[in-house]
Amino acid sequence: VSADVRVTPERVTFTDAFARRQLVVATDGRDATRQATYSSRSPQIVTIDAKGYAVPIANGTAEIEVKFGEQTVIV
Repeated sequence: VSADVRVTPERVTFTDAFARRQLVVATDGRDATRQATYSSRSPQIVTIDAKGYAVPIANGTAEIEVKFGEQTVIV
């Protein structure tokens, strides 16, 4: 049985073009941010780097896929 993977924040709203946000991944009470993988489903709206750092590119709504082990969380 695998542990629950939690991503914080669960939802991100950027208020301006200079806003940035770090996603934090936790499992079993430990930080798994650096071990998770990230991808933007709409990279024309928001990009995310390998460390979970999200950057807005354009106005709109997008989903970020966070994977840790066999689990996937959508932000």
